[in-house]
Amino acid sequence: MGISTRPAVASDEEFVNALTRETMRPYVQATWPSDEEREKYYWINRFQQNETEIIQVDGEDAGRITITRRPGCIVLEEIHIAPRFQGRGIGQMLIRKVLAEADERRISTELKVLKKNPAQKLYMRLGFVTVRDADERLYMVRGVQQVEVADASTRRNS
Repeated sequence: MGISTRPAVASDEEFVNALTRETMRPYVQATWPSDEEREKYYWINRFQQNETEIIQVDGEDAGRITITRRPGCIVLEEIHIAPRFQGRGIGQMLIRKVLAEADERRISTELKVLKKNPAQKLYMRLGFVTVRDADERLYMVRGVQQVEVADASTRRNS
């Protein structure tokens, strides 16, 4: 299975917006009772071409990852994998790649996740900790301190 990413282009907007609705619908519906609130979520999380890469599996569009790189942190804004490609470790592999970049730069990685979204379990396994619990979201960070603790542990065990 060949996994790659490519920069998003304007013609990816329909794919990305439909993918967001498809992958997030159960969690959005469980979080917000009204259509107005749900549509607001989809509007806020719509296609952002400049920060988005399209995830491909064997050359086929399979998802999207949206990342904002700042001087002091990397923000994992969105990662959505089409249902037929889920369960193959694609999201985890891509998140690990982002974490490796952050580790190399010695900066934290941040994200937010809906409380109803089971992906938060994956994020915890990858070293993210909840730093803020606000309304319907958890704000999570995998900080530089985790990198430094891991480095110290490696040096001790060497």
